Amino acid sequence: MGCYEGKGAVMNCDKPKRWIKHANGFQPQTHGTFKYQAQCIECGSTGAFQKTCPISPSGAFSPEEAKTYREEKEEERRLKYKREEDEREERAKNKQIEWRRKYNEHLNSEEWQALRVLVLKRDKHICQGCMTEPATEVHHLSYENMGQELLWELISICRACHAKKHANDTAYDRLMEYIAMCSRVDDRDVAYGGWNVK
Repeated sequence: MGCYEGKGAVMNCDKPKRWIKHANGFQPQTHGTFKYQAQCIECGSTGAFQKTCPISPSGAFSPEEAKTYREEKEEERRLKYKREEDEREERAKNKQIEWRRKYNEHLNSEEWQALRVLVLKRDKHICQGCMTEPATEVHHLSYENMGQELLWELISICRACHAKKHANDTAYDRLMEYIAMCSRVDDRDVAYGGWNVK
């Protein structure tokens, strides 16, 4: 495992280091009885073996202690990343809830009611999905201008076509669309399982 702070190399890391003392099983008469490794205190990664130790060898740690330390650091890092991921998900969830609140508020506004009338009138109260049934709902093609929708971002639609449009939607897809600010956020996503536009 490479050192995180040293971009893969422990000796390039400017964090404090501890030293590990290993028995040298390869030609100890030539290369010495022991060999040493630096271990990054920040992440627990270990560097290349070397003949000498810059501190007193008696202060060096055993390989077993070094392994335990590295595993503890890896677990700390895993928990940190998990905590950060949970925090990101919580922020995204709260942002989505706030967006839903504002959107539902918009649906109950006089401005939306007037806009809805214009859309239905433009489409002659005919569903633009099947072109046969009376339109009873107004569907957003885009939420980019939510609250200040342009008429071409809205279409009149019947309940059956509206349900068909959202039949294969998943909560994950809707969340990803929202987070990515896609232009086709799902109507049903806003009201937890389907709603009729007033």
